[in-house]
Amino acid sequence: ALKRAREEKGWTQAYVAELVDRDSRTIMNIENKGQYPSFDLFVKLITMFDVSVDQFIHADGGARSSSCRKHIDVLLNSMNEKEVAELRRRFRQDRSGISHVRGCYVNQNGEIISQFDQSLGVMTQEENDKILGLLKKTLSGTLGKNLLDITFETQQVVSGAEHKLLMTLRNSQLQDEEAVQEFFQKVIGGVELETNYLVLLVHDAYDVPYKAKDGEELEDSSSEVYSYILCSICPIKETKPALSYSVQENQFHNLSPDWVVAQPELGFLFPAFDDRSTNLYNALYYSKDVQDVHEALIDAL
Repeated sequence: ALKRAREEKGWTQAYVAELVDRDSRTIMNIENKGQYPSFDLFVKLITMFDVSVDQFIHADGGARSSSCRKHIDVLLNSMNEKEVAELRRRFRQDRSGISHVRGCYVNQNGEIISQFDQSLGVMTQEENDKILGLLKKTLSGTLGKNLLDITFETQQVVSGAEHKLLMTLRNSQLQDEEAVQEFFQKVIGGVELETNYLVLLVHDAYDVPYKAKDGEELEDSSSEVYSYILCSICPIKETKPALSYSVQENQFHNLSPDWVVAQPELGFLFPAFDDRSTNLYNALYYSKDVQDVHEALIDAL
């Protein structure tokens, strides 16, 4: 069914492979050798070619149909939470590949007051832990409530301006200045917070360990390098004046109000990490408040 749909569009296997971020040999094996695709690739292909699940499963009939259905059922029952948990474990100094954090400080009027490109290498261990902890919070909460899938249509992936911008940020590892500035403006245009806030943006490349059939990770064997960006939008809150006591001086002091970075209110991960693999057709969106997901920001992305 997939081969026929591809040929009807006049697309080559190499072109389809490029659209779904895979090797052309993978597409050839699926079409000609009956190889089962990963779940995210399966979804991409049937969506791209407008092929129903039944058309794909029953294309050849017989035993393969039953086997294919079982394969899909297994994938459906083991998705999402494990992938999110696997990425959350990345946000530690001994595991993270994040070398710097880009961002901007925005006031209540949506004006950028300052920008930064901070290397984690010049920060203290405690500061590193706090930054990574904030970013990690963007992958917290309940799937389907705090964590929502954003799906890109095939046309958006092929030629959409929003998707192209996200790909540029990812592929340049946040080094494309024009893309970064355009991204900041898109985020600001979609965020409505009644306080000043920070936009934090990082890039990471995860050398995904290969998993054996028994589920054991083989650290010295990689299945792919998952390159992604993560954005966290954190309110800036003012502390209250207080009375402090210095043990060293044995004196009381007035503690002036200060500004602290609060836990993320919004954020997203791109591309999605489905079936432990890159999914360019999806992003994972985070909202701390499940009643107000800030749809304007989703639309901007």
